[in-house]
Amino acid sequence: MGNQVEYVIETNNLTKKFEKNFKSSYAVSSVNMHIKKGAIYGLIGKNGAGKTTIMRMIAGLAKPTTGEIHLFGDCNSKNMSYRRLGILIENPGIFPGMSAYDNMKCKAICLGISGYKEKINEILKLVGLEDVGKKQAKKFSLGMKQRLGIGLALLGGPDVLILDEPINGLDPQGILEIRELLIKLNKEKNITILISSHILEELSKLVTHYGIVKDGKLIEEISSEKLKEKCLERIEVKTDNPDKASTVIEKAGIMNYKVVDANTIHIYEKLDELKEINKLLIKNEVDVDSITVNSEGLEDYFIDITGK
Repeated sequence: MGNQVEYVIETNNLTKKFEKNFKSSYAVSSVNMHIKKGAIYGLIGKNGAGKTTIMRMIAGLAKPTTGEIHLFGDCNSKNMSYRRLGILIENPGIFPGMSAYDNMKCKAICLGISGYKEKINEILKLVGLEDVGKKQAKKFSLGMKQRLGIGLALLGGPDVLILDEPINGLDPQGILEIRELLIKLNKEKNITILISSHILEELSKLVTHYGIVKDGKLIEEISSEKLKEKCLERIEVKTDNPDKASTVIEKAGIMNYKVVDANTIHIYEKLDELKEINKLLIKNEVDVDSITVNSEGLEDYFIDITGK
């Protein structure tokens, strides 16, 4: 058996430093990312956090100051690995006076793709632009332009798509269309996707993993399942004796709970029995500092971890 690559993209202390007026500043600092094959990895962070710079370095459009990029298991990969990437960073490179087909044709010729007509028609159908005919791209809606940009990124038959803010500025219908397209590409074409966005609630409907960036640093990688667990509605008990509290709630038949830290227990059942649980703990001589029903959305979690 050959070695199976666990991560299609992995970075090791990836850093980008800029020099201006004899002063150094770090756009990206010691980032260690891990993107598994088949994942939809959402890179989230405030504007200026370093998301686009990270993507540009992974895509080969910017050179790291220090650190390593492993693509498909190869370190600091050369042209053959970069050919397996489809890239849409910032605005799509579209000729406004040309049709969707002719834009695709130009790129196909540049890539040296033979017999491109069938390939182009297949991709135009996939991205929902098979019926626009000779309409010039400058007359497209923003959503149509984004879908054409994704179509152009798909021309080389990539294993990985890198998309920087592809839903930025779109209306709800446009966002829905892009989301459905990306899920389809991931499920049906087995394409791994690295996507950035500041529209966090939309990302939550799409991604399998998150990378949270703050001030050029990757401060957390977390799966969507783990994040959902953290954001579940629950009873939060604050006490200085969680071991004793655990024994009491188990005797009461409550098994779906978790000791989070030295002072906190989360209970995920009997949410409407808060008063009864509180009375039970006090009756069994557990000092309860506070007991509340809490839940946390993705936006709240993001603000908590990155600061306002």
